[in-house]
Amino acid sequence: MSQITNLELSASGSGAVMDLTGNTGGPVSPDIDGNINVLGDGTIVITTGDPGTNTLTISLENGLDGQLLIGSTAGSLAFATLASADSSVTITNGSNSIDLSVDAAASGAVIDFLPDSGTSPVVPDGAGSVTITGGTTGFTFVGGANTLTLTGSPSVMTVTALTDSDSPYTVLSTDHYMTCDVSGGVLTIALPNAPATGRVYIVKDAGGDAADFNITVTTAGGVVEIDGATTFVMNTAYQAANFLFNGSSWEVF
Repeated sequence: MSQITNLELSASGSGAVMDLTGNTGGPVSPDIDGNINVLGDGTIVITTGDPGTNTLTISLENGLDGQLLIGSTAGSLAFATLASADSSVTITNGSNSIDLSVDAAASGAVIDFLPDSGTSPVVPDGAGSVTITGGTTGFTFVGGANTLTLTGSPSVMTVTALTDSDSPYTVLSTDHYMTCDVSGGVLTIALPNAPATGRVYIVKDAGGDAADFNITVTTAGGVVEIDGATTFVMNTAYQAANFLFNGSSWEVF
């Protein structure tokens, strides 16, 4: 592709362009219409305008609809068309235009959003929605034009009813709120040893009998501490306690 150096514009003189030198050494003169055409990977048209106007116009030609002029360290500039490797982006090329849109139903349309059961991406359905379910409630993310809507009932908890006949009770991953009736005797509840950090369980003396029949909260095997001890005893009527796992032990709040 030709290189142009020493470009000067002058309002006077024939052709209105002086001292324009090509890479072959000699001066370059406009044609009868005042144009200088330099041929290469794409055509660059330099238009001087009418003599005396001191104008210089540069335009690119020969690219197809929607193509861009892309640089390369290995060679010259070249026209190329945008592409989506995984087809998650729809590209529509037009005359002097490129339109990009995300295909919500395409594989890979959701990035780094992984389910608990594996490493495969979660893919929206044909309507652009992702539904997450767990326990007795769930959340639905509904995609729209530049919007993300979350619907569901995040305040609804899974309720597990316990009595002294369930003692000792090992807490399940699906449990959250444990309502306890200890009118017939004591109850021991064992929290998991290593749940996800930030996991919270709630224990409540629902009948007001904990002063007579204690509710003892411990961990499986009694090896993980709860506020510095291996057990936490609930012995006040209608008492409630929240247990949060901090990554190595349980905290009561």
